[in-house]
Amino acid sequence: MRSFVRTVTVVPDRMSKENLDHTQFTVFEYISVAFRYYFGKLAMFEEREKRRIAEEQKRKTQQIEEVKGALLDAIYSALVQEKNYEVVLSVNRAYKEQVDSVLELSDFSPFNIQILEEDKDILASFNSLPIMIRVTKKVLGGEVYGV
Repeated sequence: MRSFVRTVTVVPDRMSKENLDHTQFTVFEYISVAFRYYFGKLAMFEEREKRRIAEEQKRKTQQIEEVKGALLDAIYSALVQEKNYEVVLSVNRAYKEQVDSVLELSDFSPFNIQILEEDKDILASFNSLPIMIRVTKKVLGGEVYGV
C-alpha cells in the first residue's frame, strides 16, 4: 500500500494575493528584468548589425557589377570594335577597391591589364587624380597583326 505525503505551505498574511504589493520586487525579479532587457537589446543590436552588413554587401556587389560593366564596355568598344591594340582608360579614384576586385575576374583574361601608378607625392598633392589603366590585347606568339 502506498501512502502519499502532502506538504502544506503556510503563506504569511503579508504575502497573500489580496495584500500583495506589486511595486515591491525581489532581487531575483530585478535581475530577471535586467537580463531580459539586456539580452533583448543585444539581440536587437545583432539583428540590426546583420541587416546593415547584408545591405553593405549588396551595395558593394552592385558597385562591382557596375564598374565591371563600364570597363568591359569601354575595353570592347576601343579594342575590338575599333581594332586598336592598346587603350588607356581613366577611372575615378573613388572606385579603387572595386577596380582592384574587378580586374581579377576571368572576364578580363583576354587582355593584358596594367594599372599605371602615380608618384606618392603627386597623389598627396592631387588626391582626386583618376586611376589610369593600360589595356592591351593578348596575342599569340608576341606579334600584333593589323596594327
